[in-house]
Amino acid sequence: MAKRRQASRETARRIRQARKVSGLNQQEVEAKIGKAKNAVSRWERAEVQIDATDLGKLARLFTVSADWLLGIDDELEMSEAELLRDYRLASPALRAAILAGLQAGLRMERDPSG
Repeated sequence: MAKRRQASRETARRIRQARKVSGLNQQEVEAKIGKAKNAVSRWERAEVQIDATDLGKLARLFTVSADWLLGIDDELEMSEAELLRDYRLASPALRAAILAGLQAGLRMERDPSG
């Protein structure tokens, strides 16, 4: 039972962290995923377990994996989520430039000889 509570607390912490990084308040998250008032608050306080459907919706909204939200996978750092958020806020021209630079960098990394 203690492990289940701890996992729930970790999920609650990560939901709160991802929401804050996304720049959304609890009500905005609820509106975007179609949840009733106070649902996010209850998840963030670990009062109720999040179901799989809502977990998937949050993962897509925050651009993280469900495993990350559950505390199973620590691969994604929130700084990566912040970068993705900033990319999404960029103009189309800046996005194109970022992608071109990233693709060029990846090609160089794969084949340093040119």
